[in-house]
Amino acid sequence: MYSPTTLTLYLSNQTQSNMSAQPINKKLSCIDAVKRRRGNSVRPAVPSTAIVRSCRDRSASMSSYGATSGAALYESIEGHKKNSKDNNTRVIYSLTTFDTTAQIHYDSVDIHSVTMSQTEADEIVRPQNMTRLFATAIEEIAKLRRSVKEAKAANPNEKVVGVFELHTDGMDNQSGALTSRDLNSAVTAARNEGITCIFAGANQDAV
Repeated sequence: MYSPTTLTLYLSNQTQSNMSAQPINKKLSCIDAVKRRRGNSVRPAVPSTAIVRSCRDRSASMSSYGATSGAALYESIEGHKKNSKDNNTRVIYSLTTFDTTAQIHYDSVDIHSVTMSQTEADEIVRPQNMTRLFATAIEEIAKLRRSVKEAKAANPNEKVVGVFELHTDGMDNQSGALTSRDLNSAVTAARNEGITCIFAGANQDAV
C-alpha cells in the first residue's frame, strides 16, 4: 500500500486580523497498491505508477508560515521516495512553485532522481512577490489529468493513479479573471476522474 505522508504546515487563522499561525497536520499521497489474493496464496502486485504534481505557494503572504513550508517540501519528497521504495511503486514527480509567475522545478521525473537538501527546499519556497494561485493550480491540474490519461492508455495492465498537491494560504492577486470557482471546477473534474487532490493551508473552502 502506498502509505500517506504526514505534512505539518501552519494554518493562518482567517478569523483574526493578525493572521496568527496555528499548526495543522495533513495527509499526503494516499495511493492504494493492488494485491490479489485467493485462498492462502498471494499473487504478485499489479505494477503501479503514481503521477504526482506538487504546486507550492511562495508568494510574500506565505512568510507567516515561517520555516515550515521548506520543511514540508523536503519531507514530502523524502516521503514519496520512501513510499516508492517500500511499495514498489513508480512515482513520477513534478514540482511547480508560484509567486507573481509560475516556475517549474521538476517536470515528470522519477522521484528518485530528485536530489534536494533542506536548505535547497527552503530557498525554493522562500516568500517573495505576489500570488498567481488560481491560474497556476488550474494549469497544473490540467497537466496532471492529461498525464494520467496518457499513462493509462499506454499501460493498460498497470494501476495508474494521479495526485495533486496544493500548498497555499489561499490568497490570489495575479490570476486575472480566474476565480476560486474556476479552481473548484478544475478540482471537481479531476476528482471525478479518480485523481486525489490534497490541500494544505488556509482558506480551502474555495476548493
